[in-house]
Amino acid sequence: LPLYAKLIVPVGVTGYETTSPWNGFTIIQSIYNCRADNTICNIGAGKTLSELLSGINTNATVSVTSEDGITAITDSNAKIGTGTKISFSKSGYSSISIVIIYGDLDGNGDINAVDLLALKKMILKQNTLSDAYLTAANVNGDANNLVDSIDLLTLKKFILKIGTINQN
Repeated sequence: LPLYAKLIVPVGVTGYETTSPWNGFTIIQSIYNCRADNTICNIGAGKTLSELLSGINTNATVSVTSEDGITAITDSNAKIGTGTKISFSKSGYSSISIVIIYGDLDGNGDINAVDLLALKKMILKQNTLSDAYLTAANVNGDANNLVDSIDLLTLKKFILKIGTINQN
């Protein structure tokens, strides 16, 4: 699905035109699910930077950073996880999308017992998840975005290889 960039205006700029190089222009063709809320899904666990970039076709400059938005990910074998930021820029305009891998609650790109424990602690109110990690905790993808014991069971079945997680 194509991703459409939003016009981002530098802080303090006024009187800008609403037309830009992005206006109505598809900048990315991707095998991933690029959403209007600036998240990218359908990447799946265990993907490397090289695999991620091979699934994106764009004429924009692409850079990938860790969750902090500063630390560049340049190692082609580095795993891409929840919270990773993908920046697209062209002609002074840019758009940032955040990776969501359902079930990857610690952002390391894998789905394992550590993620299961984080989800269990969240449900028991011993820990909190926010932003991309809270979205990634909704592993059963229910429409109300409620994170509950059904998500815990879904994640456990996935880890035991007797269930699946839809990454869309």
